[in-house]
Amino acid sequence: MVLLNRISGLERDSGYYLMIFLPRYVLNGDRLRFFIKNSAKILSLILFCIAASPSIASEAIITLDDRIQIFEAWMETTRQTKSLPGISVGIVHKNKLVYANGFGEADLTSGAPITPDSLFAVASITKPFTSIAIMQLVQEGIVDLNEPIVGVIPELYNLNSPNEQIEKINLFTLLTHTSGLPSNHVYPINQSSPVIVKLDRLLSGLETQKLLFPPNTREHYSNLGLNIAGIVLERLTGMSYSDYVQQKVLSPIGMNNSTFSTELSGDLVTGYTRLLDAGRQPNTLPEIGAAIGLPSAGLRTSVNDLAQFLIWNFSTLKGQDHLVLDLDTLSYMQRIHWAQLEIVLPSFLQGAVNTLSNSLDIGGVGLGFFRQGNLVMHGGGFDGYLSEIVIDRENEIGVIVLANSSDAPVSFNSQHSISTNLLEIIAPGFTVNEAEQIGEYSDYRNIYTENNFFKYIAIPRQEGIDLYDLLSPNPMTSPVKLIPTNKKDRFIAPEHKGVYQREFEVLFLRDLNDQVTSMQLQVVTLNATL
Repeated sequence: MVLLNRISGLERDSGYYLMIFLPRYVLNGDRLRFFIKNSAKILSLILFCIAASPSIASEAIITLDDRIQIFEAWMETTRQTKSLPGISVGIVHKNKLVYANGFGEADLTSGAPITPDSLFAVASITKPFTSIAIMQLVQEGIVDLNEPIVGVIPELYNLNSPNEQIEKINLFTLLTHTSGLPSNHVYPINQSSPVIVKLDRLLSGLETQKLLFPPNTREHYSNLGLNIAGIVLERLTGMSYSDYVQQKVLSPIGMNNSTFSTELSGDLVTGYTRLLDAGRQPNTLPEIGAAIGLPSAGLRTSVNDLAQFLIWNFSTLKGQDHLVLDLDTLSYMQRIHWAQLEIVLPSFLQGAVNTLSNSLDIGGVGLGFFRQGNLVMHGGGFDGYLSEIVIDRENEIGVIVLANSSDAPVSFNSQHSISTNLLEIIAPGFTVNEAEQIGEYSDYRNIYTENNFFKYIAIPRQEGIDLYDLLSPNPMTSPVKLIPTNKKDRFIAPEHKGVYQREFEVLFLRDLNDQVTSMQLQVVTLNATL
């Protein structure tokens, strides 16, 4: 009922804004038709996102141990089929790191294993920390979020754009990527890229750049914008960016092994290219984060350290921790301040859409964070490294995924998403009390495959066996539910849809010691591998 009321209110509000917007466009039929058409698109997008809002809820009753076994089997299968070097993952629930594991190798030459302590370059996951540092200054009254920053960085006048537009650049537009600044500074990002430690160097090429659009009119992801926010931080505090964030943000949170060091270190896992004809090649520019800019991409950290960040996040949002930020400031950062649209709206209408997006948990840009439904997230990636954190504030669940390759399916919205599967497979085991069901089918528990088209993990249930497809992008979405027949070791799946629909029949085969050795699916034999 509440949802219906919200939708009805949305329809009324949309009509109202359309009515007050019409007089300005009534003499231009083409613009009016364009606006009405896109208003319908906006409303359709809102309703779609409400229906598709992600959730970690699961209908299956399955134990935490089973969930972990399914995820680890799926993760290792995905790593092998995609020839991924290494992955490090973690799950935080409330005030504790409840699951962490490493898969694969930190370096393919030495064979050193990935662990939750392995140090990764996390690229743009640096941005939330830069934003938190800026919001500390806002919270302390040192700077206003909406105050033009040309007074702090007059070099911005060197941009090839009108002064009246440059003077609209403020910290709000930098942290929401609505400043109009280009994606990067003028230095090419390649093997000859300079390692930029002194951030003022980033301003030396502004005379060859311009604003892509007036500030606060549309969103365009900008590393340069966050780098400039880092310069604001330095000039207002008199400290270097890395020293300030290390002392005022990372250390109080407990991220003691994280660093902005630009020196080569054996602690950093080796990053690798995507899989090429010549195989995977090691990253030839391990200092790429410093080349892009420390405030936008320079952090090196681990699953264990990022877990401390997520623990701090939940503690602060509950009002239990005020050391770095207070509850109101962090909450304000994670609300939706800009709804991402393909069209440019008048400021008052964009503001209304922003408010609706936040109220209805649709998605958009926060201050240093992104929102997708009720989830708060940020990802990162450059040559050899991919990373993502996803925060479910409602259930106090956070997931961390770090990879040392450029093509690992890390992103929440990618095929075979590791982040999504952490949320869907393991996370519900910490938020739902699921009692273990002991049945008579435990000897069928195994992973079965013929090393080509099929690979299943069999999880026994009270009423039968569930088969989870380990080659599926999302194995939890459609398990094959086997029920026993009146013949020993023979099961059927009458409700199965897909391959062998209506004829999905399984016969488990045993050896002379009565141990299950394989699973016969129609004419295909899948061998037990555990």
